[in-house]
Amino acid sequence: MANTTIQPPLTQRIPAWVKIVVMLCVVLMSAGAIIAFVKPAMLVDPHAEISPAVRTYAGYLTARNLTLAVMLLILLAAGARRALGNLVAVVGFIQLFDFVVDCMEARWTVAPGVLVLGILLLLAAGGFPERRFGSERRGRRGQLGIPGLCDRQKRIPP
Repeated sequence: MANTTIQPPLTQRIPAWVKIVVMLCVVLMSAGAIIAFVKPAMLVDPHAEISPAVRTYAGYLTARNLTLAVMLLILLAAGARRALGNLVAVVGFIQLFDFVVDCMEARWTVAPGVLVLGILLLLAAGGFPERRFGSERRGRRGQLGIPGLCDRQKRIPP
């Protein structure tokens, strides 16, 4: 009879420095969302006119940033390592694209901070060490985790 033991899932802790980077991102994105919603004039040049179109796009920025910040918090609290790592990578790439836009529009005061945050997020996304594909399934059950498939042991018919 085949051995059908169920092993509990491997739980690994999220590194403390990754938690700090994620929390920093949550605070900064939430602050940006609140500023965009409450006082969008802080996001543009001092002499720029705040039109209804500017308010519309500020609302989109608020929705995007708050959604990402809340999802980061939820995934961090749940300890969902893989999903959190993927979302942190997405947010890191968003920050890098924001950096490019800041450079194209000559916003030199904010561009370095956005670049540093983007790099930190991408480094944090790589800070979730996972096992190699299939390594936890190898052992007595066969190379791919399926009984009988790729078994190196000689099978004796019943």
